[in-house]
Amino acid sequence: MVGWADRIGALNYPVTKMLGREPPPGHPERKLGAYFRMTDDHKVVGLQYTWGSCCSSHRGLLAIGHQTELLSPTNHVFGRVPTSPSSASTAPS
Repeated sequence: MVGWADRIGALNYPVTKMLGREPPPGHPERKLGAYFRMTDDHKVVGLQYTWGSCCSSHRGLLAIGHQTELLSPTNHVFGRVPTSPSSASTAPS
């Protein structure tokens, strides 16, 4: 957990202050990496929150669909299970 917090830059300010140094002034970074780091830019935070909400709701809907699929062997939410042609053999003449 500490390694993750350090990697996203969440520990830069507290560690700098604990060492008795003055942290450098923050400058806005508008590169792709800014969207995966700790930031106080309200536009970046808004996009992080929006994408996080979309991904979480998508995973939740997939979980509900998976549980609905397991309700019965004949109820298929994600499509029918393909059957092989040999299992649907013709009746003897």
